[in-house]
Amino acid sequence: MASSVVTKRAIVAAGLIAVGCAALVWTVRPRGSSVPAPAGPGFVHQGRTIQDWVNSVSMANKDQNPEIQSVVAIGAPAVPYLVQRLQDRSSSLTRSPLYRAAWFALPGRLQRSLRPPADPRQVEEQKISSVAYTLGLIGPEAKVAVPVLTQVAGDRRLRNNTRLFAVQALGQIGPSAQSAVPVLVSCLKDDHKRLRRECGRYDDIGNVDRKTRDQYADREDLELRTVAAGALGRIGVPEPRAREPLTLLLGATNARAKCSAAVALWRMDGCQSNRDVVFGLLQSSNLALRRSTTLSLGHIGEPAACFVPVLRTMLDETNDLRHTAEFALSRIQISSSTNQ
Repeated sequence: MASSVVTKRAIVAAGLIAVGCAALVWTVRPRGSSVPAPAGPGFVHQGRTIQDWVNSVSMANKDQNPEIQSVVAIGAPAVPYLVQRLQDRSSSLTRSPLYRAAWFALPGRLQRSLRPPADPRQVEEQKISSVAYTLGLIGPEAKVAVPVLTQVAGDRRLRNNTRLFAVQALGQIGPSAQSAVPVLVSCLKDDHKRLRRECGRYDDIGNVDRKTRDQYADREDLELRTVAAGALGRIGVPEPRAREPLTLLLGATNARAKCSAAVALWRMDGCQSNRDVVFGLLQSSNLALRRSTTLSLGHIGEPAACFVPVLRTMLDETNDLRHTAEFALSRIQISSSTNQ
């Protein structure tokens, strides 16, 4: 009887060790892209491989990082490589000093079979932001990246201003990103207290007083909610759970937040009352409200055709609003002609 118990314990222990080893291997092995590449690594664009172009993406700004324009021009063939960079995120183990020391002590062949030590957190988050930003610029052609972008958008271990690039990209991909809607709704309901606590852990704001950190957290919180509302508006899938947080955001004093919420509510339920709210913002005496609403409708495209008459009246404006209206009308007309 006793030997039977010992045997069972040994089997359980061996099983746990096997599971632990498998988990360790999964953590430290290099990640491949979950999206098959339509063009192999040897595909060349302007004298450089796709992998080389994608590796040159380092910041979420196409003016300061002009290589992004070339990656966007490559389009769909670049998406699997961008997805791989998003999937190749660090763990607590690969961020540890012990792992770093052990990895550098290994011969080169073994190093190549394991994930390299992680970059500092801020560097890694900058990489995540830049890749998500690039996928967003590629737009609907990047729809195969929706699952990994959804993971990033919902990862509360990341800073809000890192997550918002993934949220924005999901909106730029459009209706094909409808599977991300539950995560986008959760971004509207994010835990503000948690955000305030975690703001202190970053070097760029960690050495300031609590009031300043709270103000920084408030801005990050509002920005994520605003971008999430904009993404929901561009995807345009009805979601009852979004109604309450969007209605709360509609009461914001920030013009972008207010307009993003109004357009998202109209897109989710095109009833006359929601449409009237958008019409009201377009005809407001507040120039910022009119401009933000016009931009939002331009990003929506053809579904915003019902607002074309009021948008055309803005062409008589002599300020920046005229150019914004021209942009919106062109986007609505291009989208309409594409769908015919």
